[in-house]
Amino acid sequence: MRGIYISRFVEYLRSERRYSSHTVEAYRRDLRQWEEYIETQYGLTDVRQVTKPMVRSWLVWLMERGMQPSTTHRKFSALRRYFRWLRQNDFIQHNPLQNIRLPKLPKRLPKALAPREVVQLLSRELYPEGWRGIRDRMVIAMLYGLGLRRSELIELRDEDIDLSRGVMRIRGKGGKERLLPLSDPFVREIRSYWEHRSRLCASSSGYFFVDDGGNKLTPKRVYTITKHYISKVSDSVMKSPHVLRHSFATHLLNEGADLQAIRALMGHASLAATQVYTHVGIDRLRDIYRKAHPHGGSGG
Repeated sequence: MRGIYISRFVEYLRSERRYSSHTVEAYRRDLRQWEEYIETQYGLTDVRQVTKPMVRSWLVWLMERGMQPSTTHRKFSALRRYFRWLRQNDFIQHNPLQNIRLPKLPKRLPKALAPREVVQLLSRELYPEGWRGIRDRMVIAMLYGLGLRRSELIELRDEDIDLSRGVMRIRGKGGKERLLPLSDPFVREIRSYWEHRSRLCASSSGYFFVDDGGNKLTPKRVYTITKHYISKVSDSVMKSPHVLRHSFATHLLNEGADLQAIRALMGHASLAATQVYTHVGIDRLRDIYRKAHPHGGSGG
């Protein structure tokens, strides 16, 4: 089994799939490690003799070496791609990786913005004068102040907002709707936004957020807006609209909001989806305990 098929597979990735040299080298390295394990543990030199238990033993071996779950997933993904190629080219008669599934990796949450960063982010001085500055600030205010998803923000229509009742109707995932309460300052902000939009931008589409031509914003445009302004106030690696939604939930939890209330505001289908934020709350509680409790830093 030494090398021949791996070399041909790597060349396939390079010449036909046109993968980058970095990616190709990562595949080659992971597959060589796999090959060495199989030859050392089983004395195997024929790729056609690889069995499902051998694959599972390799996964256990990786885990026992303290490999990070993300690294194990990457190596398994390389092996799965390799054996799929072998089968497609009739180098093997069956794929021993078929029906082997690794546990899903936990979702990595973005780092929430610090409250002081949010204050800066909502400062009017951060935005240029004119229509675009007014609209961009409202985009940021909606994403953070109401915890909206990007898709929800884009699809928001004027008719979904009832300022007399102080509520906003949001169409979430799966067509589910929820009502969000609007504070008096937010009501004033929206009313002011409408006034500026009617004077500075012709809009007949019915969408709340529009571009200069009166059409609803694109997902790319919303991402560009959030990235631009978050970059002005934070060194956070992630600067997507989801960072603002995440910060909304994190700050509510840190200030003592009920988890069920946060779930309702965010439109989560189950409490499990909201509970991913509790680790942030625990970290906050731990810091408070260490600073405020007489024995908080003693470990006892």
